[in-house]
Amino acid sequence: MIISFRSKWLRCVIVVVLMTFFVTGIQNGYQTTETVFLNWFHKDSNPDQQKEIFEPSQYVLAEFSTPIENRGPGRIFNQKKVMSIFKDKVIEPDSTFSVLDAIGSMTAEEGWQMGEKSLVMGSKLVDGMAGGICQPVTTLYNAALLSDFEILKRFNHAIALTYVDPGRDAAIYRAGGQDLVIKNTHEFPVTIKGEMTKDQIIIRLVTQDSRAGEWKKQHEINFEVYKTGEIPYRQVVRKDTSLAVGEKKVIHEGIKGYKNVKLFRIVKKDGEVKRRELISQNSYLPFPEEIVKGTKKAE
Repeated sequence: MIISFRSKWLRCVIVVVLMTFFVTGIQNGYQTTETVFLNWFHKDSNPDQQKEIFEPSQYVLAEFSTPIENRGPGRIFNQKKVMSIFKDKVIEPDSTFSVLDAIGSMTAEEGWQMGEKSLVMGSKLVDGMAGGICQPVTTLYNAALLSDFEILKRFNHAIALTYVDPGRDAAIYRAGGQDLVIKNTHEFPVTIKGEMTKDQIIIRLVTQDSRAGEWKKQHEINFEVYKTGEIPYRQVVRKDTSLAVGEKKVIHEGIKGYKNVKLFRIVKKDGEVKRRELISQNSYLPFPEEIVKGTKKAE
């Protein structure tokens, strides 16, 4: 028997079914009518895909992103490797997460690559094993700060970074014992989520516990940064025989240093300041600007 869509009976059935899904979505709170509708028509799709697409929405405690400025293939590989290690790591209430413990040995044997221009050597940036991993670590650090996590261990870089403000960076170096250790101060587990696009690294700290939604409504977190003792950078000029006389090229821009950088976290609850704490106090060396000037004479 063929039933025409012009049938009033069929149209009524369709309306009732769709309204049922609409109400279900509202009652669940985390689903939209679009999600429920798609879930209904994708019952035979890949189960893994379905879990990824239709998993109940999570409460995002905090999200932080940093721009990708150095796109060296080694750096990008190392950053993706770190992000895969961070993915879906669960930090239980009153528990800690150590980056060094999570990533293990940073050697070629463990699959790490040389990251382009990742280490400071005098007035130059040089390649380094596992170079570039500090950026996703720094991104995680800031997400933890915004989630009101306790920072048990964190080290700054020797020079200020260009992808995050001074005082907001986190360095990782196993030989020097430089680690990032954060503690979940909430009463519910928190999961690390993240993604890399061609332009940025994004870290989110999420949970499926509804108490996180209430915490977000009540709390606001801000920061104050005080920089004193600015140190100007110097300019290093080198000769380049491959460039014509009068031509010049900036190899890397200079970065100012600071004798003292203080970072404070201000936590508000229901609009009132409940806590103002000193998170870190660091100093940063200046990094010289390197320029090459051509010496090749016209023939």
